[in-house]
Amino acid sequence: MPPSRRVTCCGTCILHLASKAGVVVRGYSDEPIGIGETQANGAGRFRRVTLRPRIEVLAGADLSRADAIHHEIHEFCFIARSVNFPISIDASYIEVAGRPTRGQR
Repeated sequence: MPPSRRVTCCGTCILHLASKAGVVVRGYSDEPIGIGETQANGAGRFRRVTLRPRIEVLAGADLSRADAIHHEIHEFCFIARSVNFPISIDASYIEVAGRPTRGQR
């Protein structure tokens, strides 16, 4: 599975958990890095993946809570619970101005 599929699942889980925690996410992008190996017979596999999400949050968001969410996704994400290689997360946050929209805290 390409790291980009893992990003899609991770991103969806992050958005859900952030919403439940009151962290308003205004943007999400990721540039994952996958380290793999290929055997002599051509068979390949991932050895590890690092997700590097860049998350735009509403100014004043609880960044420590936002960061803690990344550790919680491994409990919920179908893909994270299914792969047999380590996945690490190196998130960065950008605070953006604005007000919550209707339905956001």
